[in-house]
Amino acid sequence: MFFTVSSSFVLCGWNAFGLVAVHMIPTFIDAGMDSTMAATLLTVVGVINFFGTAACGAVVDLVSDTKWLPTALYAIRGVTFLAMPQVVGPEADWKTWLMVVALGLNFLSPAPPVMALCNRTWGPTLGPTLFGWMFAMHQLGAAAGALMPGRMRDASGSYEGAWQLGAILSFVGSAIAAFTPYSAEAKSAEMV
Repeated sequence: MFFTVSSSFVLCGWNAFGLVAVHMIPTFIDAGMDSTMAATLLTVVGVINFFGTAACGAVVDLVSDTKWLPTALYAIRGVTFLAMPQVVGPEADWKTWLMVVALGLNFLSPAPPVMALCNRTWGPTLGPTLFGWMFAMHQLGAAAGALMPGRMRDASGSYEGAWQLGAILSFVGSAIAAFTPYSAEAKSAEMV
């Protein structure tokens, strides 16, 4: 189970820290948007991220089957990425702001349910350690997600293919999260 959850988290890193954090501003600038406005959009993603992650953390405390949260969040991210080419332009209209809100709500929101999944599966001693290793893999995905979309844009002159690839990877991450087996029973520290 460690490797299945980690693989979905690698894809999460590719999309969140790689694609969105690094390439969202240049995507809008390429479409003719002022750089200040493009940076403002990413800032709003970051601010809204606080609320999305906090809400997701609160939901984690209420449900026992936390794998469905990242499943849904990755799928929503995929749909948002598919909409990106229709939303990108020189001006920020209501569709742009809707996309920014959707990206903000799910930017780091998969972290609380994945952490809960680790704690419930491997216990309070081993769970956080394994989550740390998963986060390291998340950052490897982020590094690849920072590099490859830039290369794709340099080769094609557009970020459209990078956002489409991000959507595909989000849907793959969603499927991996949906089919990850785990124990819903919390393990005690003695069991680990």
